[in-house]
Amino acid sequence: ASPEPGASRELIVAGFLQAMSSSTDAYRSARAYLTDEAAQHWDPYAGALIYDSEFHKPTVDDDRAVLHAPLIATLDASGHHDLCGHGFLDHDFALVVAGQWRVSAPPTGLLLSLFAFERGYHTTAIYFLGRVSGLVAPDVIHLPQAEANPTNAVKALLAGPPKGGAAADGSESIWYSGIPSSVELSSESISIDVNGVATVPLNARAARLSPDELRVMAAQFTWTLSQFSQVSRVRFTARGVPLTLADAAEDGTVSLDLFASMAAYENHDKLAVTVVRGGTLQSLVSDETFRPLSGSLGTLRPSAISPSAISPSTAPSGAISSATPDHQWALVDQRRTGLWWCTGARTARKLASGTAMVRPQITRDHTIWTAEDTGSVTPVVHAVTPAGRPRPVNATALRRTRIRAFSISPDMTRIAFIFGEGEGSRLAMSTLGKDSSGMLVIGQPEVRVVAEMDPSMTIAIDVGWISQTKLMVIARSAVGASGTPFELCCDGAEVTPVGQLTGANMVQLATVASANTVSAVVMTESGHVLRYEYRYRWTQLGEDASITAVALSG
Repeated sequence: ASPEPGASRELIVAGFLQAMSSSTDAYRSARAYLTDEAAQHWDPYAGALIYDSEFHKPTVDDDRAVLHAPLIATLDASGHHDLCGHGFLDHDFALVVAGQWRVSAPPTGLLLSLFAFERGYHTTAIYFLGRVSGLVAPDVIHLPQAEANPTNAVKALLAGPPKGGAAADGSESIWYSGIPSSVELSSESISIDVNGVATVPLNARAARLSPDELRVMAAQFTWTLSQFSQVSRVRFTARGVPLTLADAAEDGTVSLDLFASMAAYENHDKLAVTVVRGGTLQSLVSDETFRPLSGSLGTLRPSAISPSAISPSTAPSGAISSATPDHQWALVDQRRTGLWWCTGARTARKLASGTAMVRPQITRDHTIWTAEDTGSVTPVVHAVTPAGRPRPVNATALRRTRIRAFSISPDMTRIAFIFGEGEGSRLAMSTLGKDSSGMLVIGQPEVRVVAEMDPSMTIAIDVGWISQTKLMVIARSAVGASGTPFELCCDGAEVTPVGQLTGANMVQLATVASANTVSAVVMTESGHVLRYEYRYRWTQLGEDASITAVALSG
């Protein structure tokens, strides 16, 4: 709402802060609180500063109105969220009398309280392609609710991936786009009919794409548009003429099913829980008891186990029997000096040797990963194929870090780390890319000070991906407090507690990423295993309380 005639200085500042939280009228209400000159030059689309407004209100003294508050995060002009950690916002609105009190010094962009950001902004995924995997891989932006729509998502997609990333020279992004820069929208908006068919109107350049180029372009558009509930299928035109895609429906529309081969998720008909109990691997039977696996899998004494990987070319998705020849496991032995590979009930084979190896992971391309928790100036990250062929990894960005745990995103663009020990353990996010020679490169990690969003996440314990953009993290509020799980966006913008109301002390986490469900199990300090059902509800699996490690597999 516009300012009331004769409004006090306090009401002018409070009204301006409130008006900045809504873009429904293109910020015309917010401009009404500014002087004519300030309103003419103010750009509300230049980004935003997100601050903690609790117990921090503007102080007004004569013509000064100063907001001094903890700075939580920033949004750039494209909507990318970046946690700030410790720091303060200081802004003087410089009130003047122009017939009425008005603000003469608005901020660059917006000032948003954390409450206004959480209530008024929508997380939107923009799908590019992962440089390492070649699979569809989302960038994450945050848009005002009024602007979070299919048209703006498509415009962000056509703008291309953000610059920077994991390349050694910093010149390459972790994403790339299969959409040529010359392909543009031929009209201002995406139309959606009553049947949920979104029509993407493109210029004539789109009609000259090869069938392969057209398929990749359509996949990125379809994944980006399908996140909106009003979109069920997508149609493409070039200068008003329908584009024909191979294997499209009779009406020329496509859906996500057509691009399943580019998805970062593998199908999981059933998930299996496996634990280390009595020093050996055991599987859960009917949610009630754990039984040792047959052959070498039941006798090897591991300290950490990864989710199993089923090769889609040789075994049906969801096979969980340990006797299945193609059921595959990555293990770190009890001394944490060997990375092992097991297939079915066959003899385990050592893939790599090292020191203080942490829990391994098998990525979508069937590479087996582990890292050494040594804090060395020359950090070691192992990436090995099932055949035992090492893949070189440039991990110099991790020098002198203590790696307690890590988890690679399903599209292989990001790596979440737990760094440090004790009360110094923190969640950090890095990128995974390739340099010009094709070597895998881990980017400079950025510590996610998520305690700024939720003080209960002061000490991070374990981490796992539950989707391409979301993580589950076990964290503590302080030394000695119980570990509890949280869901959060990979950029730290959204944090949601999902722990039991009874407060079991959770110490280890295992997840399987998927598009529509949250699949996670945890191990408690007492050695019990709990499975996530839905927010705040966890079910105990088995009755034994002597579990020392847990894995969840498809």
